[in-house]
Amino acid sequence: MDLGVFNRREWTRLSDSHSEDIVVTFDDGTETRGLARHLEDLKGLVAFAPDVQVLEHSVRFGNGPWTTVMGELGGTFTKPLRSPGGQTIAPTGKHFHVPMVTVAHWNPAGRMDHEWVFSDDLLFRQQLGLSK
Repeated sequence: MDLGVFNRREWTRLSDSHSEDIVVTFDDGTETRGLARHLEDLKGLVAFAPDVQVLEHSVRFGNGPWTTVMGELGGTFTKPLRSPGGQTIAPTGKHFHVPMVTVAHWNPAGRMDHEWVFSDDLLFRQQLGLSK
């Protein structure tokens, strides 16, 4: 995804780089399908950390329809967080800064049709004050 689209919350431009039927696979093996669901997830991330930004994509490479980017995601946990189980977790006010990797496959139309997202969930939870 274009850093600017995420960092400026230009959600209407997400379809410029993502296909309508995009599959997003997370490092825990869960998958989501469809641009609407992916957008919902991105908005959820912004909801609990309104200042969240992709700070950099320091490593970028690819071959043919495949690309990989490695970067940093940072923000502050200032709003309630909804857990996958539906519970609400109160904000801790703690800042997070975690490495992330995205591997993507692009269709012939030049849109991402599958995205694999990897990050250090334990480090993320520790920085938020949710795990030891």
